Amino acid sequence: MLRHSAQTLLAPQEYDLKDFTMPVDEDARGSFAESVQTLQGLVFILDDNIELAKQQFQSVLEKTDNPMSKTISQIYLLQVALMEGDNKKAEEYASIRGVKSFLSIKTADMQVIQAWYQFKVKKDVVQTHKAMKIARHKMNSSRMLRDEKIYYQNWLAELEKELTEGV
Repeated sequence: MLRHSAQTLLAPQEYDLKDFTMPVDEDARGSFAESVQTLQGLVFILDDNIELAKQQFQSVLEKTDNPMSKTISQIYLLQVALMEGDNKKAEEYASIRGVKSFLSIKTADMQVIQAWYQFKVKKDVVQTHKAMKIARHKMNSSRMLRDEKIYYQNWLAELEKELTEGV
């Protein structure tokens, strides 16, 4: 985690998130193990392994008593639900207090998730555009690693295309 933090600050566009994941024993407990497992789940999303991502985040949720690990897993399960078109499940996750708080964070990745949520579930084009504007603005100064940034830029472009086409 320390290496990930340092590289994110020093040269985020020279590294991918998968450069910082490592195998973690399934029975491993504690915030460090949960952080690595959560990062691995995000790598699964970035690699379009949605089912593995869902399993990874569910596993963290089932084992943890750490509120931060729970919330981060729920945020990414919200993203998975949006990707799968499961609006009911997305609404369930988005209604969780901690998830709501994260969706209000003005970072590129959170605002892309927020934009998709507003578009797909809430059907609120004004809020969708608001979140997209923040995401685009924050993307330039983002500390996301190369693969994260490319993924969220592409997902944002996909949303822009859907809005343009009126889907």
